[in-house]
Amino acid sequence: MPKIPRESSCILRAIGSFPDRWWKIDSAADTASLASNLRLYWLETVWPWLESNKRLPDAAKTLESTNRAAAAAARLVLGQRDEAVRLVKVGIADLESALESQSTYPANAELIEGHIQNLRGWAARHDLL
Repeated sequence: MPKIPRESSCILRAIGSFPDRWWKIDSAADTASLASNLRLYWLETVWPWLESNKRLPDAAKTLESTNRAAAAAARLVLGQRDEAVRLVKVGIADLESALESQSTYPANAELIEGHIQNLRGWAARHDLL
């Protein structure tokens, strides 16, 4: 982990269980309504997720269903090397399966291949493969 991690290195970036929400903000936006919507989203979605994942073991378990690489990193930090190895292997297998299904979409296949290479490289640097 770098001294000051980039956004892409942050585990919270892996919050895949949140609904994808976008709010339009322009000169005609109703700021009171926008503030109310943001507050509700925080109270009903973000805060409960943060509360239930504020401890690394809980976050690691949650991440297993949304980002196996992040879950493996969390397990490694927790000293659970065997579980990190398992998650890396499952993550690579999932990506390889996804790659097979994208054979008619070269751009997607290239992105997935990049993810596989990145995961393999990270795992190799941490002696997980």
